[in-house]
Amino acid sequence: QFWGAEVGARHSLFSRGVRVHHLSDSLRRRMWDPPRLTRKERRLEGGHWHPLNVITAGQPAWKYEGEGRWRPISGALPIIASSLKLRRVDIDTGTLIGLLNGEEPLREDLKLDETLRGSVLAVTFLQGVETLVPCWLGERLTLMLPDSERDILTHRLGLHQGAEEE
Repeated sequence: QFWGAEVGARHSLFSRGVRVHHLSDSLRRRMWDPPRLTRKERRLEGGHWHPLNVITAGQPAWKYEGEGRWRPISGALPIIASSLKLRRVDIDTGTLIGLLNGEEPLREDLKLDETLRGSVLAVTFLQGVETLVPCWLGERLTLMLPDSERDILTHRLGLHQGAEEE
């Protein structure tokens, strides 16, 4: 409810530690529905999660922040974005470019709601496509992206770094 996420038949979610993973419907049917046999030939009925000898399954989609709050993981945004209705902050492309260059605009400069704090999704349009960028909103708006995803956004915007990093 924190994000206004609408979880319906299109979404199959399961938790593992502090993360919630999103599964495709076909993978959910394979992992959830059928009965299983354990190594000791014991039969486990279908219709629930079974112990699996895998490192992970599905796309990590949410991470627990504590105090009942979950943060969407940026790699899953293309999958879960359409279901997220709350905690969106509209920004322009210039603000996104500034964020990618290390700027941290003040909340008051962006004219954002004073009650909104913590994890948010900055929303902008790049080449006509809605783009969601995970951010943290305190007194300033800061990016919450790994360097690899920051590089992808920089490339999508056609920005080039002046000096090579060592």
